[in-house]
Amino acid sequence: MFEECKEYKTKKLQGWSKKEESERDAENWDRFIGVAREGDAIRKCLPPLRKVSTRWGKEKVQHYGWAYRGEKYCKILGTAVSTVSNWFEAVHKLNQLMKRRMEMDGRRPFRASVNPIDQVDLENLKRWPHKDWYIKMNDHEKVQLEYWELTVDDLPEEYGFDEYGLMVRREFATMVRPGAMTLSSEDDFYACRLLREPYRSFNSLSRWIGTRERTSRIDVCRTA
Repeated sequence: MFEECKEYKTKKLQGWSKKEESERDAENWDRFIGVAREGDAIRKCLPPLRKVSTRWGKEKVQHYGWAYRGEKYCKILGTAVSTVSNWFEAVHKLNQLMKRRMEMDGRRPFRASVNPIDQVDLENLKRWPHKDWYIKMNDHEKVQLEYWELTVDDLPEEYGFDEYGLMVRREFATMVRPGAMTLSSEDDFYACRLLREPYRSFNSLSRWIGTRERTSRIDVCRTA
């Protein structure tokens, strides 16, 4: 105990070195974001990631694994966050930007990842500080993107939104457009019979569906 106190007093008088503080900080962030990277690589990402965690939330830093994208990506991310500090505003704009990127000819396929945000999306985000319409960089068709919230009906069938409202591929989404349910001839008969018995139709049909994909489009009975 005496040795610990003596060391503490010495450090207090001399000052903790920046290297020691940086190493401790890097270790704390390494545990938080679950990244096993060499010291310098993650330390260079710490300043922008701290800014992102303060403005957009630590849970998003962890969920999207932004530290894996490297120093340049993190720096541009930090600049974009400084421009659009509100997550809900940022996600509406990012969804518009990513959707337009996907629609443009000659562009790379939409990233099949929990983090579909490309560096170019962040570059555009930091150039869109207002809530007026915006034309994406290098968009030769000059399509005006409006600041408004997309819904699943605005997206292609294979896309949806994740738990934070970001547009992602269907396999990473928590909200997708409901698809039509395929029924066999036997299924058709039983489903129609249940729907025609009003005293038990909904509950019975729900139990019968079980783990099947539920949908509001059971059209077969309307023509049966």
